[in-house]
Amino acid sequence: MGRALDKLHAAGAQGVMATLALRALGVEEIPLQGPARADTATILVWGEYEQPEDGAIEITYGHAKENNRQHSKQFQLGAVSVGQGMPLLGQVLDGNSSDKTWTFETLETLSRQLDADDIARLVYIGDSQMVTGPNLDRMAELHWQFISRLPSVYSLADEVKAAAFAQGQWLEVGRISPGKGTASYKLQEHSGVIDDRTYRLVVVRCCAPSTRSERSSRTRLQPGSRNRSRSYQIMKTCDTAPPTKWLTAPHSCSRRPTQA
Repeated sequence: MGRALDKLHAAGAQGVMATLALRALGVEEIPLQGPARADTATILVWGEYEQPEDGAIEITYGHAKENNRQHSKQFQLGAVSVGQGMPLLGQVLDGNSSDKTWTFETLETLSRQLDADDIARLVYIGDSQMVTGPNLDRMAELHWQFISRLPSVYSLADEVKAAAFAQGQWLEVGRISPGKGTASYKLQEHSGVIDDRTYRLVVVRCCAPSTRSERSSRTRLQPGSRNRSRSYQIMKTCDTAPPTKWLTAPHSCSRRPTQA
């Protein structure tokens, strides 16, 4: 087992994984299209873990996503899946890896492994950590369609949410999940510019069914409320691209972040 793992490491585990994943998609006749869901997770470990060898991951302290146990060392897993969870890419990462940097590197890796037609059929889905200037620039250069939650550090988020609330022209979507007590949703579409590129922005308003939640939502929507942004989400898409290019976000963006 040890010798086999050494050979796998020497060959490049990520490349082997990608080759097997693409071959499995072909064998199972799963089309390479639609959502490509990307995310990372932290794995907590215990022990000393001496300095890693060259090329090995660093097991160290970092931000733990699943809990607040900052005293434990960790490493991270990064993955991209298509279809019903079929893996397209998998990586083991340093414990203090940045999701923002990982997104950039993942885009580069996928663009080397896939041809232009494959990329055109996929929609990259990631969380708000993927929304940075370099990542958006690289998305545009590589012609990736994507969906992401946009962080509130972009000032256009508040501007678009305020405009949506002022207009009040909501499209009723209804409940996404069945069952008693589930929330319903409303949408409103806008557009905005980020670094000279126009994006479609969709504000998503959640309407909770309980009286307490409704009162809380109304309070958050009052002008000047510090929690106002929590009542909305913004989903944005490229306006310059075909309508299939949707990007999701709980906020929108301005040309530059207003805070770190």
